[in-house]
Amino acid sequence: AIREFHRDITADNFMNPPDRVALFESFKKEQMERHDRRCDVLAKLGRLNNDDLASELVNNIRVEFSNLNAEELKGIKQLYDSLVKLKHAKQDEAEKRREDLRHELHKYGALHLEPDTEFFANQMEEVVQSPELEEFMRKSGGLKAELVKIVKLLRDPNMIYQKVLDQAIVSLTVVQCGRDLEETLELQGKSSLRKMA
Repeated sequence: AIREFHRDITADNFMNPPDRVALFESFKKEQMERHDRRCDVLAKLGRLNNDDLASELVNNIRVEFSNLNAEELKGIKQLYDSLVKLKHAKQDEAEKRREDLRHELHKYGALHLEPDTEFFANQMEEVVQSPELEEFMRKSGGLKAELVKIVKLLRDPNMIYQKVLDQAIVSLTVVQCGRDLEETLELQGKSSLRKMA
């Protein structure tokens, strides 16, 4: 489903929509027509000579240029407005496609049983609150605080979201790093430092 979504969203329908291509082609055609008409008016101006030069003729040519310029500006505005309208339509279409994907993924998610995070939270809480481990927890630096944080994260209803899950992973990684600490200190000949602490 995700592969299909990426294929759709990167296809020409969104990256280079046919409607937009048609708009540019139409605008280019109109622009070329105006250019040809402008060249005709310019040629007409070039054919004037001192013998038959009159203010009325010059003014008529000026009006023709002015009209062509107004048409050009109008064409540019129409193109801009059409592009903005098309952009919003494509944005709505892309958002609908995304929501369709989200709906489909929720269906897949519903097929999987959720992990019993409360069970793991309870087990970890027993370790944190165990009287037998109280001295160990006191000597273990920030272990107890990390375990309490993990218990809290396991009970967070937002655990389904990546941001909360990432926090839990970081905390678990910190705890896991200390698992082989005793053995590592012994290999380095520093186990006495640990006992002193």
